[in-house]
Amino acid sequence: MKNLKKLFAISMIFASVFFVACNKDDNAMLSTDDSKVILENLDADMQSDLDQMQNAQGFKAFVELQGMDDPFGTTKSGISSNPINSIKEYLTLSSDKKLKTVKEEGHFDFERNLGTYTWNIAYQGWDITHGGTNIVINFPTDSTLTENNATLTINNFEDQEFVDDYDTWYQPTAIDANLYINDTKYVEVVLAATWQNNGDPQGLDLSVYLLPFEFTIEFTDDATSTSITETLFLNNNQIMSIGGTIIFTDNTKEELSSVNGYVQYRTIKVKANVDVSAIIELVEEMESQNPPYTTNEEIVNAINKTFDAGVYNEKGKKMATIEVGIIDNEVNIVLTFKDGTQEPAEPYFENFIDSIEEFIDEMGITLDNVFSFK
Repeated sequence: MKNLKKLFAISMIFASVFFVACNKDDNAMLSTDDSKVILENLDADMQSDLDQMQNAQGFKAFVELQGMDDPFGTTKSGISSNPINSIKEYLTLSSDKKLKTVKEEGHFDFERNLGTYTWNIAYQGWDITHGGTNIVINFPTDSTLTENNATLTINNFEDQEFVDDYDTWYQPTAIDANLYINDTKYVEVVLAATWQNNGDPQGLDLSVYLLPFEFTIEFTDDATSTSITETLFLNNNQIMSIGGTIIFTDNTKEELSSVNGYVQYRTIKVKANVDVSAIIELVEEMESQNPPYTTNEEIVNAINKTFDAGVYNEKGKKMATIEVGIIDNEVNIVLTFKDGTQEPAEPYFENFIDSIEEFIDEMGITLDNVFSFK
């Protein structure tokens, strides 16, 4: 893969198109009316969850910490390979920032920086005591406070240097850190990652806790396939999950063979299996001098044979089949309900997808920003 944007593209295939592996089970479908009620409440539930995450106190504490002088001696610009910047990248990052940072002095030396760093409110600087087995940073979560009420503990931080024709940058291979505010844990980041020689990911196991949320990612990149699972918990209850596998035709990973996975949000799960090879073959047939399909109905039927998709409730009961259909003489992605009626899928999912995109823009919890790109 050229870079990690392909990793994020995998999840967005599932999240925005709602395609993932499933079996045909129309006989167990939920009633049309019940299905529509659940789908119509989708956006309101999503917006409520996102509002909670955007106002998380742990996130606000990291914003305050990054506004202080760097305890490790670099400037407020944050252009350095140090754990504070890396940890914050996993919690919140605007779309114009990158984890890939250039630092002439070299990578962050965790052993050398072991010690306790306490913010001195009186003279607005750090009191440093070197030594110990970890890095402890005591600071106030608000500039108006008269005492430190937050403690960031970094138990481990390791990074790896990468060099290309243009610059040098560092990507973390291990992070173990937590943030307590008034003796309550608000943040925990645990990362184990391996990288290819060009800086692309090889394997990733990430857990981000941001009270009351927890976000996990597992990623593997094998010879002819790439798999990812992303899960979001609220108060220890799973509310969202995206997962799937892209299978390539060979180890060059230039051509797709198939895509499968799932997208789940609270009580709704969308699953599908896409035969990419069949889609490519269909396109080639349509571009030939004598295409086998001459009407919209014939084309729609041919497209629907290349994938199998549906919407399910939390008990696994099918609410609607996702397919290509013709409504008012226009070809659309449609939902086919139990009674055989069809409606465009977009109105049910449009606001929901807009909410996700808005959240991504504001919070930056995307792999595009969590990691570095060339």
